[in-house]
Amino acid sequence: MMTSGHWTADGTLTFPRTFRMTNARQRTRALTLRDVTRDPAPDGTERVVLATERDAIEARLQAAAHGDAAVLWVFGAGGGLGGPAGGVYVRLGAQLLGDGISSLELAYRHPGDLTECVLDVLLGIAYLGTLGRER
Repeated sequence: MMTSGHWTADGTLTFPRTFRMTNARQRTRALTLRDVTRDPAPDGTERVVLATERDAIEARLQAAAHGDAAVLWVFGAGGGLGGPAGGVYVRLGAQLLGDGISSLELAYRHPGDLTECVLDVLLGIAYLGTLGRER
């Protein structure tokens, strides 16, 4: 499923959405969310791709049918999906669904680059907001 549009003041989905950060060396970096693709995965989650003007951010979504809460999972400086302990994020996310809490696992575009990782997290949080997840 392809999602395109714009974020408005009332929190509805819009694109593009840009985040900017300035690091300690006074170098400013920006990342713009241009599009989102969601496809069902064999494990019952959804494969999500957050398309930016540079590289895509791979993610895995477990969307609760109701509720306004969400958890964003990231797997340390090494990045990737699944988390520690053999996929603990998927297992915990499945348990949270019953409480109306969605989960989004995010794989960093550039693991180990703090500024880029923070931009990825900001985009992930903003995306969850477009799904009605406000906390």
